[in-house]
Amino acid sequence: MRKLMNGAFTVVVLAIFLFLLFVALTRAQASDIVASGGNFTVEKAALAGGGNEKQMLSLTEHGTSGQTMAGRTSSAGPFSMYSGFWTPENLVPTAANVSVGGRVTDHNGTGIRNVVVTITSQTGEVRSTLSSSFGYYRFQEVMVGETYLISVYSKRYSFFEPTRVLQVADEITDADFAAVPDE
Repeated sequence: MRKLMNGAFTVVVLAIFLFLLFVALTRAQASDIVASGGNFTVEKAALAGGGNEKQMLSLTEHGTSGQTMAGRTSSAGPFSMYSGFWTPENLVPTAANVSVGGRVTDHNGTGIRNVVVTITSQTGEVRSTLSSSFGYYRFQEVMVGETYLISVYSKRYSFFEPTRVLQVADEITDADFAAVPDE
């Protein structure tokens, strides 16, 4: 009986030893992966809970609460979504193009047709258009974040402010010009 108890005690002690060794190894691997000590740079890291694809020893986790996948692109039909805490590196902001326009009117607010409207970029590129029969004009594909000079010219009319400076941060629809009343 004593031999049996010594054998059981040895098995229990061995089991506890193996369990503690397993825990120590798991923690050592986890601290190595999570970046502890030394010179390192953490560029992207996330602890996620939920989802699928989990591995105990390498601490791989590809799911987050509220998201079925993190760090993956999911697509269906014409739609796709990158889920997770960061966007992929190939999605960088680009300069957008917008339209800039307005109306050219006489002193009574009536549109003036065939007025030459020019827009000049910081690089000196000049584009011109004519106002419509109701006095409207528009320039397409104007780069956001730039400063432009916009001017009007007519043989028949003079304008209060024939040239102005525009900072383009978004689409502009009210770059209007009004003619001086006839004297």
